[in-house]
Amino acid sequence: TFNTNATGEVYQFFYNDIEAKRKSDPFYFDAKEFQKFAGVYYNTEVDLLFELVVEDDRMYYSNIKNGTYELLYENDQLFFSDGILSKITFDYDQEGKVQGFHKVNYRKERLYYFDKAN
Repeated sequence: TFNTNATGEVYQFFYNDIEAKRKSDPFYFDAKEFQKFAGVYYNTEVDLLFELVVEDDRMYYSNIKNGTYELLYENDQLFFSDGILSKITFDYDQEGKVQGFHKVNYRKERLYYFDKAN
């Protein structure tokens, strides 16, 4: 459902229980900055690996189960998958290096944590 203001401009939409506000600032991809996210991530509980790569001014994540999907930037801690409407939130150590991410479902529940292997 797209919600509009009094002038008819769309300012947000709802999908299931997801409320998404319209971004007002344009986003410019900085491949060098996004290299901090690139690498292999693993979770031994579900025996699953994800690889995050930066190429062609985009960031992708892939695994053997789900294939490859682009990650869409929201902020330095939150990305959306364009394939299965899930979210990824990154964790950083005290020096600001990426140490892993949480896979989050559309209800904002943290499902699994993936440690960065490299």
